[in-house]
Amino acid sequence: MTHGAAEVRRAPQEVLFVNLQLSGTCFGEQDGRRCIVRPGSFAIFDTTRPYTLEFREPSNEPNWRVLSFRIPRDHWRSTVRVDDATSYAIDTNTGSGRVVGAMMSSLWSEQPNMDHITLKALERSFTDVLTAATSSRVGAFAISDDERRDAALRRIVQHYVRSAVPLGRVSADGAAREAAISVRTLHRLFQAVGTTFSACVRDERLRGAMSDLEAAPDSVMLSEIATRWGFCDSSHLTRTFQRHLECTPTQYREAHRIAAVPAQIAVTPAEDSIGS
Repeated sequence: MTHGAAEVRRAPQEVLFVNLQLSGTCFGEQDGRRCIVRPGSFAIFDTTRPYTLEFREPSNEPNWRVLSFRIPRDHWRSTVRVDDATSYAIDTNTGSGRVVGAMMSSLWSEQPNMDHITLKALERSFTDVLTAATSSRVGAFAISDDERRDAALRRIVQHYVRSAVPLGRVSADGAAREAAISVRTLHRLFQAVGTTFSACVRDERLRGAMSDLEAAPDSVMLSEIATRWGFCDSSHLTRTFQRHLECTPTQYREAHRIAAVPAQIAVTPAEDSIGS
């Protein structure tokens, strides 16, 4: 399973996958780190950056099995950066890892029996336990105040861009004013993580168009979607899709058509027994 640059751009949400291996073995890689996730271990992978997962079936069973939770990336609050926490295998047989494994199994099996308020409280507790266990295993130093501030400023800018894109042109001046920083600082914030402000705006336009293509009926023309998300015309929309998603808007619509998008809760078991 490869989650490459195209999949990163297509992802409708910025989430972390917490994968608890139940049977079989997973060979994972992200950010240049490789890990082997054996039964009884879990690892975290970030959908905002490329990663690869290779699953191997156990010798005595036909399928590998994994219990996977997804956590919104902005719920990660830890002195350990997400970038430092990915692609590490953590054992759930001892220590704090054991608590994480027990909570994942319990949340998965008991979720249908819980009311919404109780489930939300347990989700917050799970995230706290997960970050504590990961901090202990990774052994990373706390991020600096400057790094924490810059990450917060990028989130402010990204939220502004997300809300402003459907309204028309999004300028660096407007985004900088929203974050109370200079335009020069704005560009530095994105250069520090290997991207640009214009790429942030483009990605938000793409996400909006992708969402419309998934949900809007066929009667909604490509030109209407292009105009709504700030593309010059349907040809501009098509060129952008081909360049960044390696498909046309029509191909994307056919492949990703959905009847409805269910609301996501903070920690949602994604899939079980998905191997073959």
